[in-house]
Amino acid sequence: MDDIEGGLHFLGITAVEDKLQEEVPESIQILRDAGIKVWVITGDKQETAINIGIACRLISDSEKLMVFNEDCKETLRQGISSELRELVRRRADQRKNPGQKKDEELVIDGKTLSLVLSDESLSKDFASLGALCDCVLVCRASPSQKAEIVTMMKEYEKSKLVQSKPWGLKWTGWLQHLTDNKVLSIGDGANDVPMIQRADVGVGIAGKEGRQASNNSDFSIARFKFLVRLLLVHGQTTQYRNANLIKYSFYKNIAISVMFLYFQFDSGFSGQASIDSLTLNFYNTVFTAIPILIFALMDSPTENLETLRKYPKIYNTSNSLTVITFWKAQIKAFVDAAICYYIPYYAAFTSGGNNLDGLFAVGRISYIALQGVVTLEVLTISRHVTTLFVAFVLYSWLIMFPFFYLFEYSMQGFGVPDPQQAGMSTQTFSSAAAWLQIVAAIALSIGIRFTEKGLKAIFYPDDVMILSEKEVSKPKAARIKKSQENVLRMSPVNSREDLAIKISDKEE
Repeated sequence: MDDIEGGLHFLGITAVEDKLQEEVPESIQILRDAGIKVWVITGDKQETAINIGIACRLISDSEKLMVFNEDCKETLRQGISSELRELVRRRADQRKNPGQKKDEELVIDGKTLSLVLSDESLSKDFASLGALCDCVLVCRASPSQKAEIVTMMKEYEKSKLVQSKPWGLKWTGWLQHLTDNKVLSIGDGANDVPMIQRADVGVGIAGKEGRQASNNSDFSIARFKFLVRLLLVHGQTTQYRNANLIKYSFYKNIAISVMFLYFQFDSGFSGQASIDSLTLNFYNTVFTAIPILIFALMDSPTENLETLRKYPKIYNTSNSLTVITFWKAQIKAFVDAAICYYIPYYAAFTSGGNNLDGLFAVGRISYIALQGVVTLEVLTISRHVTTLFVAFVLYSWLIMFPFFYLFEYSMQGFGVPDPQQAGMSTQTFSSAAAWLQIVAAIALSIGIRFTEKGLKAIFYPDDVMILSEKEVSKPKAARIKKSQENVLRMSPVNSREDLAIKISDKEE
């Protein structure tokens, strides 16, 4: 190389300044407070990598680092095993005495890492050691080694979940791995592309080193600090929306299906339906589609989304979609279907000119009641109700009434009238008993839902629910204060003094 490059004259030199972006240390600290394990994998030499770790606040004490720089595999194995046993012991002591917790940090270079990755048992021990550490710093790593580290930790987390399950239920560990303990890789250069593609979630930073990382990633951001908002705000909001979307989609379909099941007990399992097929098809495609779509696009766990970023410790603590919450929603579908079916069924009468004892009369009342319950269910699970959202919910339910009239007129217009459906809408909607049955079914079902929601808010609220009550937006706080002042003006003198004392206590 010296012979080839000898006698050259530099006409120009270019370089890319490689320095930390703004707010990187603060962002990393927020991620660690959120319970996210941070690994830094770099191609820099060990001294530079440690200095970067100190600058990023990843390394708290450079004198107490676990450093692995070994050429012999057996020596490395003994060192990792020794540190692993010691770290397990310290973690056990820290669980007994939480006040004595200290950060555990590990540093390894690329040459030693190649020995680790070449031996399966050694890589498992190293993965166990790295999983227990608060921070791992890998230096002098090649692009292929970066990808292999991601693969190693993914396999370790998968095997840990599978092995934690009892015999015969190992498959549940594999299923749990599909949702738990995911690996996110973030990089800004072409040498980070293999690592980004190998991870469960890849994030690329568009910077001075080009857009190769951004073009090969799942998400692209302009600054590292935006990763905090991506995970803590957008991540938690999306998880909240998708969790409720999944539960509600199963809920509304199970509710209508179970209502047909209940009718089969009274029809001798003849297969006869109490609702015509066209009306049933509109249940999913028109009547119940818009509210949950608006919910999945606009609703949020807190009114002020910055609350999620302000309190990172609530990250990954949501129980919006668990086995218990999922089946609780489906049990409610069975209950709502029973309420909406049996109230009209046992309230059917034959006396008078407007009797409601027909098959399609009872079926239509049950359908309207269930439609109202399922539609209003979206409002009960929502935490951020807007005027637009309420308008779409009411529209989805009210549009059903002109549909029934249009359905009857269209059958007569096309010359295919159904004698059992003719005049059914007028007869049903002109009956006070029908409206009483609909209101009773909706009130009972929604009342059960509000009771359950109120008991949860009072006795066992989750962290997000508490924070959403604490973080009230300024316009809403102004409206509350204004209403309190109006109450003061309208109250007697003694009552106003008592209320003023209460308001001052709340403000303090």
